[in-house]
Order: sequence, then structure tokens, then C-alpha cells
Amino acid sequence: MPAFRSALGAAVLGMAVTAGVGCADGADEKAGAATEIGATIPMDGTIRRLAIDPEAHTLYASDFEGLVWVIDTLTDTVAAKIPVGAGAQGLAIDPEADLLYTADYQDHTVSVVSTADRKVIATIPVAMYPDLLEVDPVAKTLYVSHFAGKQISVVDTVSRTVQATVELDDHVGDLAIDPGAHRLYAANFNTAKLTVLDTRSHTVDSTIDPGGQPEGVTVAPEERRIYVANDEAPMAVIDAETRQPVGTVEVGKNPFRLAADSAAHAVYVTNNDGKPRVAGGDGGPVVVIDTRTNTSIATILVGDSPQELVVDPLSHKVYINVFLAGNVTVLRPAG
Repeated sequence: MPAFRSALGAAVLGMAVTAGVGCADGADEKAGAATEIGATIPMDGTIRRLAIDPEAHTLYASDFEGLVWVIDTLTDTVAAKIPVGAGAQGLAIDPEADLLYTADYQDHTVSVVSTADRKVIATIPVAMYPDLLEVDPVAKTLYVSHFAGKQISVVDTVSRTVQATVELDDHVGDLAIDPGAHRLYAANFNTAKLTVLDTRSHTVDSTIDPGGQPEGVTVAPEERRIYVANDEAPMAVIDAETRQPVGTVEVGKNPFRLAADSAAHAVYVTNNDGKPRVAGGDGGPVVVIDTRTNTSIATILVGDSPQELVVDPLSHKVYINVFLAGNVTVLRPAG
């Protein structure tokens, strides 16, 4: 089943640190996994992607209506809304530079947002229908996938111009970056593989067979593991050095996106069937995996159609875009 499992997906087709890794200085090395529902943050927009700045205690949520919602993670309340380009999709944050990047799907641009001033300070023209973003702050490089094309644009964040285009043989459903290893991973659903890009040469380095059609991918750099959510198949655990599978984990019928918290030894997987419970939906399971044993330790029902999610590596809370419910649900460690 392809990545868009919602009414918005059909509408968009007619005219989705970025979510993923959790590790940061100051994180509690003895933290437990987040297995309890905490706050529920109402969002009356069309929320697409999430990105978090742990040190600033701020979560950003893109809204397809051309906004970025700003959420205070100390209080789990909405603090502001920032106007950006039309069709806001992917997000990527460079905390040291106080910059947030948004993929403006309908404008075919990337907005550069000052997180200090909470306003757009520049706009970068890119190829049509920018979708997903990943940033390498040290290399001053932003990677942009395009929903309508089989390519990734490479943007110099200093000059704010496209420096290269990497051509692929399939559309990109998800992205994950490992800056320390100089690798970008692209999930290719139709061809059932991960494409590995060398971020130094901006070329395709290799491909990885994840054992299914990948919906989502995330990297746990400290553990040197890649986790892949495969459609209607077990989650794949891949050694980042050998690029070979080292295990699989059952994570539900409709696995979609993942986020890793290395300090808590946890990976979280949303299951997105795209249906409300009154229409036979599954209630929105989020499966929690213990990465030391590669076993499921909890399943939490968070509401209809959970999609993107991010980990706060300081509080070890998990923020989940529960799309059809119109909120961001927060998971917190037990106790």
C-alpha cells in the first residue's frame, strides 16, 4: 500500500532534526521507553511533518495550508504559527544556525525560517513538488526529495542555491540521514529497496534490500543500525556498516513511519491504515521496540491514522501526528 493513506493523499496527487533519530548531549542514559499517553495537542490544520529542537524545547509541525505550528515542549501547548509557502510539507532544522527549512509543495520552493524571529527570511527555488527534507548542518547541505519526480535536490545552505541533482529510478517515500557516516537513505517503495547516497560526492553509493516495500526509514547512529518499516511486512533491522539485515520484528499490519531513541533503547513505529475507527479503522497502534532484544514491548492506541513522529531526546517524549484525529499526541515514559 503506497505511503499516502489518507484523503489528503488523493487531493495532493490531483493538484507526503526531521522525524527520526533521538540522541543529544544531556540525554538521560537510563531513560525508559515512552509507553504512556500524556498530552493531546489539538491542531485544526492539515498537519504533515514534524521536527524538533530539543535544546530550545520546541516542536515544529508543518501545515499544508501554508503554516508551521510552533509548540512549546515544556508545556505541550501551541506557542505560535508561522506563515510559510503554500503546501508546507517536509521540515528540517539546523539548531546551531537557528534555521528551519520547509518544503513548500505547491510553490515549488523551500522556505528558510528564522526560529529566533519566527519568520521567513529567504525562499529557495527548487524542482517541482518538494516533499521531504534532511539537513546536514556541518556540511551546510540540505537534501530535498520531490513527490512528482525521481530525484533529490542538493542545496547549499550558505548560498541557498541548488548545487546538484541526484537522479533515482523510483520515487522517494522517506528519507533519513547519518551525517557522521556521510550517508543519506532513501526509501523506494515501488522498487522495494533503500537507496544509499554518499553525501560527500552526491552520488548513489549502493542499494539495500530491506525485505519488503519500505514505507519509512530511520537511523540510530550510536547503535549503527538502520530500521525500516516495510508495508505489510516485518520491520527490518540492518547493520549500517555491512548494510546487511540482522533481524526482523513484527510491528503490525500497516507500519508507516519510525523514530529512534538511542538512550532509551527504543524504536517507535506508527501503523497507519488511513481509516477512522467508526469505519473499521484499527485505532492507530504505535508499536514500541526494545532495540537491545529486537522485540515489541508495548502497543499504544493513539487515535485514527497516526503518521509522522519525532522523539525528544532530552525528555524522551514522542510526538505523533494523529492525522484523522486532528491532533499531536504525546507519549511519555512510564512513571
